[in-house]
Amino acid sequence: MCLSTVWVKGKNLTLLHGDAHLWNLYYPKDPETDRIILFDWETIKRGLGAYDLAYLLIHGTSVRYVLQAYEDWDCGELLA
Repeated sequence: MCLSTVWVKGKNLTLLHGDAHLWNLYYPKDPETDRIILFDWETIKRGLGAYDLAYLLIHGTSVRYVLQAYEDWDCGELLA
């Protein structure tokens, strides 16, 4: 099933933050008793939940880490 079909039928939709990244998370002093809170809901929308997850993963990874992983990657393994 293509993405547009899912969107048109309105299935699998959820509330999206739209700007989920590490700086929009409040980390409690004691994680045993409190939860992480997501704030700054200015870009709220409806959509597929994977959008916020992908956005968080992309914007939560430092550029230095990504570049180092790219340099360490052995392309020969992929082509073998």
